[in-house]
Amino acid sequence: MRVGFSSNPDWQNEYIGNSLIDDCHIWQTVVTQFIQSKKEHLILPWEVSSPSTSLHKDIMLYRQEKHIGNGISICSQDESSREYFALCPMINDKNFLKHAIANMFTVKYNLMKFRKIRINAFDKIAR
Repeated sequence: MRVGFSSNPDWQNEYIGNSLIDDCHIWQTVVTQFIQSKKEHLILPWEVSSPSTSLHKDIMLYRQEKHIGNGISICSQDESSREYFALCPMINDKNFLKHAIANMFTVKYNLMKFRKIRINAFDKIAR
């Protein structure tokens, strides 16, 4: 099961709701890199992923039309689940990483909030 949320409702509907995520070069790179790393935790900047197909390029352009810039994915896993928490700026925010580092308490707080939502969703399915 995949639990996803975006603070941009239009992007949420398109990317998650219409499953663009399944064909996204960033998502594919993050998942592949994380699984291959065999690490419990990984932070991956989106710049490491380049679109290689016309569909990848279309998704990237559509993301840019929504003013969503390149971000980072924070990944963690244990024996029963994998989590991917993505942070991304508005496309014109050139200081995104600086802001993210300066606000790590807020990042961690939201990561924990997301984790709680994910755990609750899995608990409901298990019942």
